[in-house]
Amino acid sequence: MVSLPPTLWVGMGSLKNLQLSRNELMAWENFQGLRNLEELDLTGNSLAKLETLRTLRKLKNLKLPENELTHLEPNTFQGLVSLETLSLHENKIEVLTPSIFADLSELTTLILSDNRISEVNINNTFL
Repeated sequence: MVSLPPTLWVGMGSLKNLQLSRNELMAWENFQGLRNLEELDLTGNSLAKLETLRTLRKLKNLKLPENELTHLEPNTFQGLVSLETLSLHENKIEVLTPSIFADLSELTTLILSDNRISEVNINNTFL
């Protein structure tokens, strides 16, 4: 499974937990229709980039380990106001851009181990 059809989630507004680990997904672009999703597991896919996740306002747990992520856009996690746990370990992330985690006021657990992080802007990354 390389990608998912954009209309796949239409009519699934009550879905709270979605497990898509180890499916060889290379792209994840459309979250429309998943307005009540609380947990999303994308562990062990082949994701190299993520589109913004802002429509997942009720998301509490996001698992993205063991993918091919090298860079996270500044707005990737924007709007995830309910997120408590973010797992990004075992990727290839090199830089944490300023304010990447700024909207994550409920975040209690952040896992970044086993990446290639060489640069963190301490002044703005965790504001």
